[in-house]
Amino acid sequence: MKVSSEQSERNRSALVQAARRLFRERGFDSVTVADIASSAGMTHGAFYSHFPSKRAVEALAVASIIEKAAADWRETVDSATDDPLLALVDGYLGFDHVSPGDVGCAFAALGAEMARTSEDVRRAAGEALPRQIKVLERLFDDGDASGAHRRALAAYASLVGAATIMQAISDEASRQNIRAAVVEQVISLRVSAKREPR
Repeated sequence: MKVSSEQSERNRSALVQAARRLFRERGFDSVTVADIASSAGMTHGAFYSHFPSKRAVEALAVASIIEKAAADWRETVDSATDDPLLALVDGYLGFDHVSPGDVGCAFAALGAEMARTSEDVRRAAGEALPRQIKVLERLFDDGDASGAHRRALAAYASLVGAATIMQAISDEASRQNIRAAVVEQVISLRVSAKREPR
C-alpha cells in the first residue's frame, strides 16, 4: 500500500524526533538505526526509505533540538511573570540536558561529540544556534544591537559551560556553587549593558 506524501512527511518527522531524543540521552555512537526506528514505531526498513544512513539524520536531529530549545526559551520568556532572564537561566541550569524526554540543549548534551563528528552536524548546529541567541538578545536589548549580541553570546557560553560541568560532577555543593556563580554572572551582563557608554 502506497503511503501518502503527508504520512511520509509525518513518518520522517517522527524519525527525526526519535533521533533527537535518543541522541540527547545516549549520544550519537550509542544509538543505532534500529533504536531510532523502534522509538518512532517503525521498522528498520522504514528508516532507510527516508534516510540513507544514521549519519544523515544526525544533522537534522541536532538542528531540531536547537530549534525546539529556542521555542521553549521563547515560551519561558513570554510567560515569565517576574524576570524573564532569571526564569530562563533558572530553567536552563535546573534541567538535566541528557535526561529522557523531548527538551534540553544540544550543546550541553552533545557538544563534545558534535566537535568530533561530521562537518554536516557542525554546520547544522552553527546555522541553528542564532535561534537561541536571538531570544537572549531580546533580554539584553538596550538599543545597542551589537552589544546585546555580544552579551547574549557570553551568556549562552556561560550557561552551556555550567550545564556541561554540572552534569559531569556528582558533588551537589559544587554543582550549586557553579549554578549560583553563573546566575550572578549572566544577570550582571544585563546590568553592565546599562552602564556601557554608547
